[in-house]
Amino acid sequence: MDSARRAKQAKQEGIEPVLLYPLRAVGNGLERGLIRVENEHLRERLEDWIARLSAHGIEPGLGGLGEGAGLGLGARLSRKHVLGSRSIEAGLTIRTSSKLYQHFGLDFEAPIAGPLFFRAETLYRNRPQEDFFGIGIAVPESGRADYKLQDRTVSASLGSRIGRGAEAGLRFGYTSARVFDGANGQVRSFGHVYGSADLPGSRGGEHLFYGAWLSADRRDSNWDPKRGALLRLSATSFDSVNHQDTGWLNYRFEVQAYRPLSTAGHVLAVRVLGDFNSRKGGSGIPFFKLARIGGHHSLRGYRVNRFADANAVAASLEYRYPIWPRFMDAMPFFDIGEVAPTPGELSWSGLRASWGVGFKVKTLQSALLRFDVALGPEGARLHLKFAPEF
Repeated sequence: MDSARRAKQAKQEGIEPVLLYPLRAVGNGLERGLIRVENEHLRERLEDWIARLSAHGIEPGLGGLGEGAGLGLGARLSRKHVLGSRSIEAGLTIRTSSKLYQHFGLDFEAPIAGPLFFRAETLYRNRPQEDFFGIGIAVPESGRADYKLQDRTVSASLGSRIGRGAEAGLRFGYTSARVFDGANGQVRSFGHVYGSADLPGSRGGEHLFYGAWLSADRRDSNWDPKRGALLRLSATSFDSVNHQDTGWLNYRFEVQAYRPLSTAGHVLAVRVLGDFNSRKGGSGIPFFKLARIGGHHSLRGYRVNRFADANAVAASLEYRYPIWPRFMDAMPFFDIGEVAPTPGELSWSGLRASWGVGFKVKTLQSALLRFDVALGPEGARLHLKFAPEF
């Protein structure tokens, strides 16, 4: 009996090092890299370089084009004292990526009186490899199709700052979109899969919109929060201005909350999202404007925009703790989410879930990048983001 037990133990001791070797190899390599960063003061050099550019109104950045866009590069150029006024500010944002995603934006903000301000924005986006899987929570992954979306938006806002980190206002504008077959040759084209379907927005569309928003940010940091909360609310009405019969009301909310669990940097983070759309009469909602979940912003164990419908809810829970003080945090997480045609059809039985662990690499002044390893019923996903939003 003892000999059998010893033989079993010896076998386990031989297997475990083999199973743990990849983890140990990654850990050792990461440790060597972090030690080099500390010894050569690379973090301090990077912070000094960014500070010098910021002093000239230049904010370089990686990413910022959304998941699946490839390696993104860009910058924001901002100028104060526009038109001779100390209070007027204008900005130009330019981003592109290895997959030829493009983002060009121009914004202008000027005070009116007291807390009131006027803001104008124009935006052009070219997204050549977007995924659409169909409508509903039960659509199979095999329904994946690839499309290209080009959209332009011009808007103006009248807002008011109503306290520390809070503002509210009214917004109106015009948006147009065009839809083409996508550039991803490894995925079936949108026209091949949905060309014969009567799908609203399959040829794009033009819309006028108006609405209101409210935001309140009481976090102690917008890039590495340890405590506080963030609230965003919006309501927007869309009406078609071309031959397509599309028109809808959109309501969105986002809540983020952070609670420190110890003085050692352990934090519990929660985020809840809601996106609700109500059709106007018998009008439709363009498929690219439907509420969507999946990817880094919600269900990280699924592909980007895996599920789409008129209404969606999602929630994420993370436990964050430092594994390399002031440089890297680990974040086990759990996500849930669901989509449905009406808010009343959202139910516990339709929830999808994913889980995993993330790592955030940061400097003293900003978050450099975050990468998540997520698991779900459809396999494992790796997400890399240079501008963490949660």
